[in-house]
Amino acid sequence: MLWEGITALIANAKGGDAEALERLYRVVQPYLLRLAQQTHGPGWPDKSVSDLTQETWLHAWRALDQFHGADNDADTGALLRAWFARTMKNLWLNQRRNDQAQRRMPAAGIVSLTRPEDTSGAMHDPAARDPSPSTNVREKEGRELLEQALARLPDSVDREILRLRFFEALSFAQIGARLGRDESTIRYRLQRALEFLGDELKAES
Repeated sequence: MLWEGITALIANAKGGDAEALERLYRVVQPYLLRLAQQTHGPGWPDKSVSDLTQETWLHAWRALDQFHGADNDADTGALLRAWFARTMKNLWLNQRRNDQAQRRMPAAGIVSLTRPEDTSGAMHDPAARDPSPSTNVREKEGRELLEQALARLPDSVDREILRLRFFEALSFAQIGARLGRDESTIRYRLQRALEFLGDELKAES
């Protein structure tokens, strides 16, 4: 598999060229999707495959400065695919370990009707399921912080993508159709916007 121009594309992306980074994502995304399908194997839901694809790209994007290619596209492409494969394998193994740990945990939401120290068998009212006033306050504060961070996004298109994804629950394909952009671009821009929001919310905390 030869990705023509991949060496220059990576160099430009590492230099801060946002368009080059977006083009790089479009070039490697089909490969990442096939790799995720092979890694998961048959029977896994599309959501899991898509999540692994996006997680791999996100990790690679964050560490792109650490990637060192070659002086020609054939070797650079081979090195990049091997790098993606190692990254995805590690993410998948971590995901498997987390899933197994979750299965070993006792089911949540079980309420004991007797206190551990109570040997009389007396019954007590279970905890209320309604959110407490303090929980409601925290949720309101969190939403306000999110809206403030969203307003600071420098690109109005990114703001609209986040709004459509999280407030209207549209799929990537639906968002792309509404905004006149392809699905891979929507995925890339959403990841970039989430990174920005994460940094903004950390600064607020």
